[in-house]
Amino acid sequence: MRGEMSSFPAGADARPTTSAYLVTPGTGVGSIMLGQDRDEVRRQLNDGLSWLHTAGSRESAEDQFFEGRLVVQYGPDLRANRIFVTFGGDVLLDGINPIPAYPLTIEDLRPLLAHAGHRLIELEAGIEIADAGIQILTMRPSPSSDGPMPVACVAITARTPSPVH
Repeated sequence: MRGEMSSFPAGADARPTTSAYLVTPGTGVGSIMLGQDRDEVRRQLNDGLSWLHTAGSRESAEDQFFEGRLVVQYGPDLRANRIFVTFGGDVLLDGINPIPAYPLTIEDLRPLLAHAGHRLIELEAGIEIADAGIQILTMRPSPSSDGPMPVACVAITARTPSPVH
């Protein structure tokens, strides 16, 4: 891996970090929206770090906002194409909090989401809400892990229809 870490200051419109985020499927998290330009995202949030890839890299550009516990990935056009919420607190998705202060597991969330009418797709390390652009991811278990792993983050991407089987 080649490149370097780069820090950037808080944006001109940054406010104190919130302890709650409303997840809007296929749209974004709070005021951070999919499709926003990187400069616009940075203007709204507090300082963070970014990895500057070497010229010609195929890796996605990504900003980490530690205070807000958000990670934003950008496409080649430097517009937000994936947003990760990486902390436990008030993260609301249809009235369900997938990562409360006391960690839940995917097994804890599966019946709550199903009861709310969501069709779920199993992933290697999480679940996806079908046709919503939402993935709830857990850490991958290691050979020495004992039991289900807690939810690590909620990832929001553009909605894409699930294949029909």
